[in-house]
Amino acid sequence: MSSLHEWQYKIGDWHEKEFGTFTETLDEALWKKLEEEAYEAVHAEGSEVADELADVLIVTMALAHRYGIDIEDALRRKFNIVRSRNQIGRAHV
Repeated sequence: MSSLHEWQYKIGDWHEKEFGTFTETLDEALWKKLEEEAYEAVHAEGSEVADELADVLIVTMALAHRYGIDIEDALRRKFNIVRSRNQIGRAHV
């Protein structure tokens, strides 16, 4: 099983080779892609949900790589904050 670090590097490296280094236009396109993939995940059904969530993760990993964010450390830190507030699973209406 690969770690988040390994996936982030793999996806970030692939993304840089495929699309080039950071530019404002590419940055904007990645954020728009994340929004698109999140929308598709929200509206997916059945087995499509897993694929759409994976798309969200791929774009998130590419963004984290471009911004120099260690996504595993960020996830650990943020989860500890959220867990301390006991917000996971709580419905926000």
